[in-house]
Amino acid sequence: MTIERILEPHSNTYKYLIHAARFDADYHRTRFEDVDKRIHLRGANTILDVPCGPGSLTRMIARECPASTVVGIDKDAMAIDMAQKMNGGLPNLSYRVGDVYDLQEPDSFYDAVICWASLHHFEDPQKAIGELLRVTNQKGRVLIYDFSRDTSMGQLSALQMMEEAGTIDVVTMADSIKSSLTFYELIEIVGRLRLNGIDLSQGECEVAGLNIQTLTCKLTK
Repeated sequence: MTIERILEPHSNTYKYLIHAARFDADYHRTRFEDVDKRIHLRGANTILDVPCGPGSLTRMIARECPASTVVGIDKDAMAIDMAQKMNGGLPNLSYRVGDVYDLQEPDSFYDAVICWASLHHFEDPQKAIGELLRVTNQKGRVLIYDFSRDTSMGQLSALQMMEEAGTIDVVTMADSIKSSLTFYELIEIVGRLRLNGIDLSQGECEVAGLNIQTLTCKLTK
């Protein structure tokens, strides 16, 4: 199967950083609880969040898992600068600029790896997923959460109109959805990696009153 995608413009990065930093603590706690339910973060010694953006979820993980070493990596220096300024003095948390295609950690370094709402940014999602798996140990889990391009064009049109009217603030949600994978494209990609365990599920998230389809992928080596 040939996978054809329209990648999100890089100019959206700054808009995303501002928008992501504005969500309140309850929103990030809900995200943390959802991730923890799927891959048991509280039992992990080492946790990676990549790309971490301004570090909102990463900070919540570090607060809720004080015995864990938590690392946030993002290729955007501005995102890492924002994350470091909002660190909150958490001793178990660190950030750095890095490339998801070429992480500097040795093989099998992390117990848990999270890639939250970012897969649609990657030009080569298979290579990125392969690298996330490389740095995860045999008993660890990789959790990927992202939008699904299966979302109806009617929803995309509505999101675009809301953005033009200022309803969605500065986030360019429609571009993110258009650049994301479909459920079957993600199945195709992870299938090429010959993994022992693949748990794929579809769900929804609400954006400005619209239910946007999402994909969740839990991977085991």
